[in-house]
Amino acid sequence: MLVKQKKVDLSLYGYSILQIETKSVCNMNCLFCAYGSRKDKGRTLSREDVLGLIDSLDNSSGRLKYVCFSHFNEPLLDERIYDFIEYARKKGFPVLIITNGLLFKDKEIVSRLIDSGPEFIKLSLQVLNESLFKSSRGINGQFTEYKSNVVNFLKSSLDGSSQVTVDIACNFLSGFRNFKTKIFGLERGDPSVYPDTDSLKDDIKVFLNDLKKIDLRFSFDLNKIDNYLKSLNQNYALDQGFVLAGNIILKIKPFIYGMRLREFYPLKTGSKCPNEILGILAGGEVVPCCLAYGDMLTMGNIKNEALDDILEKNKVWIDNLHKGRNLPLTCRRCLGAPTKRGAIVKGLKARVK
Repeated sequence: MLVKQKKVDLSLYGYSILQIETKSVCNMNCLFCAYGSRKDKGRTLSREDVLGLIDSLDNSSGRLKYVCFSHFNEPLLDERIYDFIEYARKKGFPVLIITNGLLFKDKEIVSRLIDSGPEFIKLSLQVLNESLFKSSRGINGQFTEYKSNVVNFLKSSLDGSSQVTVDIACNFLSGFRNFKTKIFGLERGDPSVYPDTDSLKDDIKVFLNDLKKIDLRFSFDLNKIDNYLKSLNQNYALDQGFVLAGNIILKIKPFIYGMRLREFYPLKTGSKCPNEILGILAGGEVVPCCLAYGDMLTMGNIKNEALDDILEKNKVWIDNLHKGRNLPLTCRRCLGAPTKRGAIVKGLKARVK
């Protein structure tokens, strides 16, 4: 029986983004993603559940940034996704779609995505050469075609209304940070992507040249890419990106280790969790962050209870997460480090704060 959802203001629980995973399927097997280890693949949220969740959102506070139809999945594999985008937008909620772009070989999919008009599209491109593509994304022999389809999608996006961000992955392991993370055993990102900006520079230049060749509306100055890369730090949120066209930017994304929630050494004491993303998995499970999956940190299920009731009964627990109090092991792993000494160092730092 379908649970009737009640109006809920997510900001009252510290959340500014809602992620709805409409279908737990993906067409890549990326080493940096937890999708491959999931035991709940293939599940689907009903149309009624998805629309009910959207209808339940109360954004009178204006603090909801957007609804994202992605979690650890490829949203374009769900043929209903365009209807969901349009429905959310009609209800007044901005929409973000995160896609790996592998389906851009289908011109109808490209057209339907652009026409549905999500406010934001994030292209999870991450690596830009065939060797890394094969090893990090688990795809054989399709890189040339894939990159060409991405370029054509970006050209088509010039005529759309969406703000498009192209993400390239980087661990920023250069200079003092490389030394510090080695000595103290701290987070070093994911080994399957570019270690530093120098290692990705040439691949980006080839990609940007491809854009220049296909459409003169890509108005960037290729000579400025070196200065952009040199100016970067790990603050992705504050990075304005390298402008490729009026509505398209390229950004370098600092990576984290994808299996940290299960493999990292945990902090012994708490540290504040800055996450503001609430997740709804395709099985209906409500999770308190964008990194949880399966039965990890499940607070309830929207197929059994209203989202408002689930959040309300977990309000103290959620507040403790954001304040770093009485954290469960999974959260302490996430905030921990890949080595015991790293976890100790981070724990000491948390106490100082």
